[in-house]
Amino acid sequence: MKAIFKREFRAYFTSTIGYIYLAAFFAFSGFLFYSNNIAEKTTSMYSLFTYLFNANFVLVPILTMRMYSEDKKQKTDQLLLTSPVTLGGLVGGKFLSAFSMYMCGGVVTLLYALVMSGYSAVPWGTILTSFLGFALAGAALIAIGGFISALTENQIVAVIISFIFNFFYILYFDTLAKAITVTPISKAMLGLSITQYYANFTIGLIDLPSVLFMLTLTGLFIFFTIRIIDKRRWS
Repeated sequence: MKAIFKREFRAYFTSTIGYIYLAAFFAFSGFLFYSNNIAEKTTSMYSLFTYLFNANFVLVPILTMRMYSEDKKQKTDQLLLTSPVTLGGLVGGKFLSAFSMYMCGGVVTLLYALVMSGYSAVPWGTILTSFLGFALAGAALIAIGGFISALTENQIVAVIISFIFNFFYILYFDTLAKAITVTPISKAMLGLSITQYYANFTIGLIDLPSVLFMLTLTGLFIFFTIRIIDKRRWS
C-alpha cells in the first residue's frame, strides 16, 4: 500500500490535477477567510467551514476523477492487479493519496486560526471540531468519488457523475428529506444526510453517531470499490 500511496500522491504533482485542486482550494478558502473573518472582524469560522464543505461538490471530484479511470484508460490497471499488492492495499493506497491531498488544502484553515489568535481570542474547541468534521466528511466523499471513478475509464464521465451526485447529496438531499410529508421516510432520509451530521461538528459537537456515520460511509464505499476491482480482475 505504501508504494501505491507514493505513486498516486506523486501523480497529483506530475500532472496538473494537484495544482488545480490546491489553487482552487486556497483561492476560495482565502476569499472566505477575508470576507467572513477579516472583513466582519470575527474569529468564528462557522461560515468558512460551512461554505468549504459545500464547495466539496466541486473540489472532491477533481481529486477522484483519475483514481481508477486513468489506469483503465492507459491500460495500466492490469499491471496493478497482477502486482504483489493486495486489492485492499491498492484501494487503500489510492484513497489515502487523495485524502492526503485533500488535507493539504484543509490544513490552511488552521493557519487562518493561528493568524487570528495573534490578535484576539479564538474559539479553538469549535474550530478543531469543525476541522475534524471537514476531514471525516472529505474522507467519505473521496471514498464515494473513488467508487464512481472505478466504474468508468473516462475521467470526464467520472468527474461529471461525481459532480452531480455531490451537488445533490451535499446541497439538496436534506432539503428534499425535510420536504417529504411521510414522517418515517423523511426521518430515514435525514439519517443518511451527510450535511446533517457535518452540522454537528461546526457547532462544536462531537457525537458518536456523526463520527460513526462518516466512518461507515467511507468504509462502505471503499469496500464497494474493492468488489468492483475484484470483479474486473476475474472478468
